[in-house]
Amino acid sequence: MTLHLIETTLTNVDLCWVWKLVRVMLGTIKPGRDGYPFEPPKMRFATKVWHPNISSQSGAICLDILKDQWSPALTLKTALLSVQALLSAPEPDDPQDAVVAQQYLKEYPTFMGTARYWTEAFAKTSSLGVEEKVQKLVEMGFAEASVRSTLESVGGDENLALEKLCSA
Repeated sequence: MTLHLIETTLTNVDLCWVWKLVRVMLGTIKPGRDGYPFEPPKMRFATKVWHPNISSQSGAICLDILKDQWSPALTLKTALLSVQALLSAPEPDDPQDAVVAQQYLKEYPTFMGTARYWTEAFAKTSSLGVEEKVQKLVEMGFAEASVRSTLESVGGDENLALEKLCSA
């Protein structure tokens, strides 16, 4: 099955779900095949997430509309908004990951610390050094001098540099 990558920014400062790149994998959507739109889209997190309703191992999402509450009247937008809402309002009494749910319920400060750590470790943008970023962009076919000046102009942000280089 072919997979598409959708990147979005999800922010809820109260629960520290501040990620620049939270990745949700969607199976290829082909009407009439794989049951969609009569069955829910297949979704999971590719980025490791410390959340009671998301498997810390596989990225599977425990959300009713992605299972038995799906309706053909719902859309992919509805599904993604529901995932975003779930991130902001965990349901530890109906967990995908029991260990995370227990920590959320019984040791909330530890849960928050672990969630912050996972955000830093797995969801933040690349921490490559300047030379690694230059090498990566040069391998894409951009001139080294142009890469260096562009990276400098965007404060080292590799993604912004790539956008600027592509639009030049």
